Amino acid sequence: MKYLALSVLLVMGFAGCVQGPGPASEPRIVERAESGPRDLNTLQTVEGVYIDPATGEPYSGSVFSVTEYGTALAYSLEYGLPHGSYEEHYEDGQLKVRSTYKDGDLDGTHEQYYPNGQLAERTIYKAGKIEGLYEGYSDDGQLLIKGAYQSGSRNGLYEEYSANGQLILVSTYQFGQLDGPYQQYYENGQLAEQTMYEDGKIEGLYEGYSDDGQLFIRTMYSEGKRDGAHEEYYENGQLMSKGSYENGEWDGVWEFYDYDSGRLGSKMTYVDGQRDGSYETYGPDGQLMSKGSYRAGMRCGEWLSNNETRTYGISC
Repeated sequence: MKYLALSVLLVMGFAGCVQGPGPASEPRIVERAESGPRDLNTLQTVEGVYIDPATGEPYSGSVFSVTEYGTALAYSLEYGLPHGSYEEHYEDGQLKVRSTYKDGDLDGTHEQYYPNGQLAERTIYKAGKIEGLYEGYSDDGQLLIKGAYQSGSRNGLYEEYSANGQLILVSTYQFGQLDGPYQQYYENGQLAEQTMYEDGKIEGLYEGYSDDGQLFIRTMYSEGKRDGAHEEYYENGQLMSKGSYENGEWDGVWEFYDYDSGRLGSKMTYVDGQRDGSYETYGPDGQLMSKGSYRAGMRCGEWLSNNETRTYGISC
């Protein structure tokens, strides 16, 4: 599309080279063709505003540009800021991005496409921030991500899917932080872990499972740190260990069990993450093998091991 600009040309001369002077001709208008959408590279930018160097004023009108990667941009400026429909195209002309701007900010439906024409993502912007549902897709059309946003932050249900369409993550956000039920799944559909979040931190019971459904850890959290009863299991389902945490540190009596027999193998006491108190080990038949005590992580007092007694200089 071409725009027509008017320019005034004053034509003055003589009626002829051999004739006497004649009256000057009247000014006449000559039409000059001007190109359509303007090349963005001919404008200057000042603090994000596009300026027409010829006038020194913010530019309004259609513009285009071609990036070093061959991507073609086409949109409009109003007072130097993107405003209205916006499109990007791949080098072969295939649509890459379609969105809308208002006063320089993304505002409205935003869509991005793969080179094969498949939708890559779709969402809605308001004043430059994602607002509402966001969807992300693979290049073969499989939904990968679906989540709700408010003022640019995740807010509400958020889901992720594997390339084969299997749900692998379900969580809940509140103003950008995990808050509420959280479940993660293996690609075979088996639950991998589940817990609760509060203000972005794990709170309460946490459970983790193997891909065949076997529970391998059950523990308690408070404000994102392990706090309370804790259990771990072998792959055969047998109890491996149990104890408790306080503020993220081992605290209290801990017990460890044998893989094959399930018998108690050792028992010890911790305070603030260090061995502090009684310590015992047992043989495969349940017979006591050693017994002693720790103080602040070091052996102290009298120890019995393989029917031999030894005394350590540190008092318990």
